[in-house]
Amino acid sequence: MKETCQECKHSRWLVGVGQGFRCDCKENQYKLLNPNSEKRKMPVIPNREFICEHFDLSVTKRNLEKLIFRLNDKMMDGITLSREEISKLDKYKKQLKDIEK
Repeated sequence: MKETCQECKHSRWLVGVGQGFRCDCKENQYKLLNPNSEKRKMPVIPNREFICEHFDLSVTKRNLEKLIFRLNDKMMDGITLSREEISKLDKYKKQLKDIEK
């Protein structure tokens, strides 16, 4: 997994409601991450590959669901998972269960 804003726990995908791809990190409030946008409390992230100094991949429900989805998707495509990937999948599912309790 790449350390980009797309994977960060602070990113918010608000495209469906016309607000774009935004950052809700306290340290980035009113910062101009994208020179083509205005200063706002939740700044617009220029693109999915953008990286800032506040990147955080903490284990969140959203990130676990993404990781599980990617591994399940790989299996659905007929790709056999390695032992390491199977181990990761089991670990992610267990962590997700713990979060949902």
